[in-house]
Amino acid sequence: MTFLHPDHLDSYTRDAFSWKTHNENCYLLSCTCAGQEFNLFESDLQSVLAECAGCQNRITVYDLENYPAAIKLQGAESFSPMVSQLERPSRILATFEYGPPEDDVVFDRNDITWCQIHALLADGSKILVFDDETC
Repeated sequence: MTFLHPDHLDSYTRDAFSWKTHNENCYLLSCTCAGQEFNLFESDLQSVLAECAGCQNRITVYDLENYPAAIKLQGAESFSPMVSQLERPSRILATFEYGPPEDDVVFDRNDITWCQIHALLADGSKILVFDDETC
């Protein structure tokens, strides 16, 4: 099975079969300590970090710097807790979209076109907390 998510998430994802609504590249975050609940932080430069509730390891979930087609604003980046109605800490679901394959271009799994991040609530529902098109 091919996992289609950016390289920076290689050690932090589990396939989320039950949350897929169609052929999505949808993953639950999982820390290297096996923790599965996270607090989310968003920067003023549109990056998202997930901090493991168990070990406080910070995982980059989304950062325009990592995606070839994206342009990230320069300057110091400051993070603050993501403001939403999510319960904290929460299980986090990240979905990545890719553009159509091109015959003359080698596929790059960092070349995402869209990212959505959902928090999974205690009642089993999910809430969209981040939605960005990279190009």
